[in-house]
Amino acid sequence: MQTRILFLVFALPLCVYAQTKIEKNFPIQASQNLVLEFDYPELIKISTWDKQEVSIKGTVSINRGENDEAFELTSSNEGGALVIASSIRNKDKLPKRMLIKQGTEEYYFKTDNYRDPEVQKFMEENGKNYRYMNNGVIIEIELEIFIPKNKATTIDAKYGMVELLACQAPLTVNATYGGVDVTVPTQGLKMLSARTKFGEIFTNLTQKPNGSNFPDNYDNWTSVRYELGTGNELEVESKYGRVYLRKQ
Repeated sequence: MQTRILFLVFALPLCVYAQTKIEKNFPIQASQNLVLEFDYPELIKISTWDKQEVSIKGTVSINRGENDEAFELTSSNEGGALVIASSIRNKDKLPKRMLIKQGTEEYYFKTDNYRDPEVQKFMEENGKNYRYMNNGVIIEIELEIFIPKNKATTIDAKYGMVELLACQAPLTVNATYGGVDVTVPTQGLKMLSARTKFGEIFTNLTQKPNGSNFPDNYDNWTSVRYELGTGNELEVESKYGRVYLRKQ
């Protein structure tokens, strides 16, 4: 198996814009499992702690502060589990904007029309040498979540990257488009499995996998499995994104 290491760097934009800080705690019963369902956060950091509650902190920017109030966190009790979900209220009715990134600079326009005079003026003055353009509802959300140690947890993230920081809990993660970044704890982990269909798996773990599948086409999933000792089990999946497995 080829071992590859990739170090992620999250650079802050040079421009300053409005963000809303959020902080919310959810008590959870010892008998309950935990389910986290998130669609739009760009980054979701998961850690474990000794408290019997779930803590969510983060920053929300929707259309650069224009529509931050549309972001919601809700909880419900379903089938013996505490389910915490995020949503953007009336997303289809929110105004659409345009964000252009050129080098380290970001340019925000209160329109989604490429032919808008302000956008056309920018293109004439700066050319089309930009590295990124997004038009629609501009959503920039990052969450940091603390879950109880040894709490069986399922995480379903549609678009964002899920980062697991040496978590001491049995976890099942499905990050459909964004990917998963796992810092593997040095102890307390029995089994680790990872798979992707259209992405790649990168690892710098020194232990060889006990099972793997690296197909020559996209009809099958690429997967690895490590048997590490005793403790919790960790299963991660990203159908379209990358999976990173890092030693602690």
